[in-house]
Amino acid sequence: MGASHSLNTPEAIVYRGRINVDALQRALRALIERHESLRTAFIIVNGKPRQKVCPVPELRVRQFDLRGESDPDFRAKEIAQRDAVQPFDLAQPTPMRATLLQLSDERGVFLLTMHHIIGDGWSRRLFYEEFAELYRAFIRNLPNPLRPLSLQYKDYAVWHNACDFAREESYWMQRLTGVPEGVALPFDFSIRQKREFLGASESLRFSPELTNAVRELAQRHGTLTSYVMLTFFKLVLYHMSRQSDLCVGLSCANRGHPEIERLIGFFVNILPIRTRLSHEMDFTELLCQVVAATTQALEYQDYPLDLLIQKLNPPRRSNRPPLINVVYGFHDFLDLKLDAGASPTGAGDPGRSPHDFVVESGWTFSHETAKFDLTLLVTDNQTNLDLLLEYDRTLFRPETAQNCLSTLEELTRTVTQQRPPNRQ
Repeated sequence: MGASHSLNTPEAIVYRGRINVDALQRALRALIERHESLRTAFIIVNGKPRQKVCPVPELRVRQFDLRGESDPDFRAKEIAQRDAVQPFDLAQPTPMRATLLQLSDERGVFLLTMHHIIGDGWSRRLFYEEFAELYRAFIRNLPNPLRPLSLQYKDYAVWHNACDFAREESYWMQRLTGVPEGVALPFDFSIRQKREFLGASESLRFSPELTNAVRELAQRHGTLTSYVMLTFFKLVLYHMSRQSDLCVGLSCANRGHPEIERLIGFFVNILPIRTRLSHEMDFTELLCQVVAATTQALEYQDYPLDLLIQKLNPPRRSNRPPLINVVYGFHDFLDLKLDAGASPTGAGDPGRSPHDFVVESGWTFSHETAKFDLTLLVTDNQTNLDLLLEYDRTLFRPETAQNCLSTLEELTRTVTQQRPPNRQ
């Protein structure tokens, strides 16, 4: 299978504390042994791709001491960006890299780059949670605290391939009858004859005040922050395209079955969220549409997008993504239970170890690829909402992406500042 970095999923966690590298190495090995997907190779047999579960390989953590650098954070981001675009050999097990970057005596970065074929966003959060449990135990000379898994990813794959999706197929075929072929975005450049998946990104951080206003708006409407942000994104797309019938892909964890919640693997699905807008429609009306469409879509989330595209059979062009060209995703950073200690100071904690660490923040960065024309990723970092807009740089200029984010921020500010109607 050809080497490419287009499906690498890099993530960097900034931490405070002094990590015990031996315990970290043991924790990584225990995770690779626990989850077969982390030690799976992808080989070609008789012209067809096959998965091969391998013995536990040795994954060495690379270490960089940046304490002598004039700007350790800048240097760390350079290393992280270079690691993000380094391709994996999928014929070898464990398409994953772990790196420690020491910024100061009490501060560092844990960099994890994983190929999308072995894990999605949910998998990475689970990886961090279990890693923290293992590390916490090992620095205290305790045994592995994790219960054995009853299933592995291959068991899910067998079940999924044997499923009858007649109910789901009926819903989606009816829901997407006559759906437009993507969002008609105003491109800055002509579409090339061949897609190159060349991406770039622009980012924007909502202030704590605006972030709280978005959360309060969601609470007032009895819904989720993620749905509110998707509604704002839909409004921006409407202003950009003047297209009333909008179908945007929603990145979905696709973990509707309890048996697979603790598995690391690629489960994510893209759900088409179709809504109809008009110039007279207010925010509340569109939000209700988004909530209803998303709730229904999640009920039928098991139906794979690839199979849906086959059934709908939209016009295929080698230089355009079929059906979905704009995607939205929401990530709650609070789900990353990576703190490997009971408290940041250890006060009143007799079990505190000098090698505990506490998560300070996370880095989100682009790996210079774009599977879709636009992808908006919203991360809830407790005090802020961080927005990352990935775009196909063969279609858009950087200032277009910047304007898109600025428009979204201004629209959000305008709507959240409106007084709710008085109810008698």
